[in-house]
Amino acid sequence: MFSALQKFIAEEDGAVTVDWVVMAAAVTWLCLGALQTAQGGINNLASALEQGISVKSVEDQ
Repeated sequence: MFSALQKFIAEEDGAVTVDWVVMAAAVTWLCLGALQTAQGGINNLASALEQGISVKSVEDQ
């Protein structure tokens, strides 16, 4: 039993998985933060496009 416990403690495969999970979570939070930061500019651009398009008229040809 003791040797099995020592083998389990020495195993590093699980540690690599934990590293990847933590890294994936960090990348996700960074992307969400970047999107949150850019959201104001995107909304302003969308409003400007909407105003520009709404004043144009379509003529029958």
